[in-house]
Amino acid sequence: MKRFATVAALTLLLLAPATPAPGQAILLVSGGLNRTSATFSNSLNEVVEPIMRASIGLAARTSTSEGWSFELGASYSQKGYGVTSVDGSVELDYVELTTLVSRRSRLPAPVGRPCSGIPDVLPGD
Repeated sequence: MKRFATVAALTLLLLAPATPAPGQAILLVSGGLNRTSATFSNSLNEVVEPIMRASIGLAARTSTSEGWSFELGASYSQKGYGVTSVDGSVELDYVELTTLVSRRSRLPAPVGRPCSGIPDVLPGD
């Protein structure tokens, strides 16, 4: 039971990070795999097979006290496909640049009484 509590606490710390302070920059690293495919027709009846290639990226995010957030990023991505009739493949490399601007908004306050979890009438009254 003690081990479960430790693992649960560490998981909570990893999954629920604190909100960064305004003006604080955050560095983000991403990575993954691309599975790409292509379709075309010609007289050779070539079979096109999808292939898996890597993708890696880096981004920086900062926010303001007014709730605006700005993110600039760049990633390197490999894509392509294989052709079995000629034992070859087409491999394409991309550099992708991204920009993201977002605004944090707050939901309006709920209407009615707040719920405290304690019933107004106790059983047996």
